[in-house]
Amino acid sequence: MQAVVIKIVLFASFIACLSNHSIVDKRNNKSQSLLHNVQVKKIVRLSPNPSFDGKVVVESFIPDTLSFYLFDARANLVRQFLIKGNSSFTIVSLEKGTYMYDVFQNEESIENGNIQVK
Repeated sequence: MQAVVIKIVLFASFIACLSNHSIVDKRNNKSQSLLHNVQVKKIVRLSPNPSFDGKVVVESFIPDTLSFYLFDARANLVRQFLIKGNSSFTIVSLEKGTYMYDVFQNEESIENGNIQVK
């Protein structure tokens, strides 16, 4: 039952991410929300976005261990990783589509977003 609730909450986050547009300032790795004009430091970066070969590099910018979850457009869990502080890893073999990611620290969602594979 708990997995179903988590899946519904994460799907709602996915829909919210699709409707929330932001501008990213690559000089200082901050995004500026168009809705609230608030700057937020990014915890992770996924690149390239969009991906054209099904590979996505995930980079962490904090020293803490994080849980990373990647979902497809139907909110199915596609990949799950532990990120050991200030590191990066590559996700391979992603099929074309839009994916939502959610990053957790100590069981609390601290960042989410989406990535496209074309």
